[in-house]
Amino acid sequence: MAGWRVLADGAQLPRPERMVSDSAGVLSPGEVDQLEARLQRLRASGLAEAIIYIAPSLPQEAVLEELTFRSVNAWGIGDAKTNNGLAIFVFLEDRKVRIEVGLGLEGRVSDAAAAAIIEEQLAPSFRQKKFADGLNAATDRLEALIRP
Repeated sequence: MAGWRVLADGAQLPRPERMVSDSAGVLSPGEVDQLEARLQRLRASGLAEAIIYIAPSLPQEAVLEELTFRSVNAWGIGDAKTNNGLAIFVFLEDRKVRIEVGLGLEGRVSDAAAAAIIEEQLAPSFRQKKFADGLNAATDRLEALIRP
């Protein structure tokens, strides 16, 4: 797996420099900017601090759930008081997607709701190579769930 090293226990992904990180190159610069503006508005509203992390593949021997959980915790996504972090992880070659939410959002975005968003919003668009459409639809659904 080009560019990845085998991860030791406790390792995490490299911290993204922006709210939307696309090292797989599936989004245009305009799509990245549009998604980032949406996430900035969400953060400014106080509802959630969110990121989208797209990579070509999972690191060798990594377990998706452990890796994404460790990464968001290490990066400090979300407000420390409200624990309102939200992350969408996409690993294209592996066809793996994971939505992680902080404890403060778990009551609104359950594991079942996250799975439904992946199946209903992300997967259909991704199959058609319409990655921005899927991410926008998923962001719409997540925002609707976390709004009071």
